[in-house]
Amino acid sequence: MPGRACCVVGCFDNSTKLQAWNKTVCVIHEALLHIDCPCLRPYGLHRVPRRAEDQDMRQKWMKPINRD
Repeated sequence: MPGRACCVVGCFDNSTKLQAWNKTVCVIHEALLHIDCPCLRPYGLHRVPRRAEDQDMRQKWMKPINRD
């Protein structure tokens, strides 16, 4: 099953890296893995709007992510 990847030019964050991070021990909460600790994830991945009715929103996404 393919994972998700960041769409910003030059960014290499992806869901595989997040899954690996979840399995590591938290530096602050040493007894817990990241998946179980209250710390925030280092980044989140979101879907770019694709539906026809979301085209205005899609255009608003494209410029900041450098995908004109």
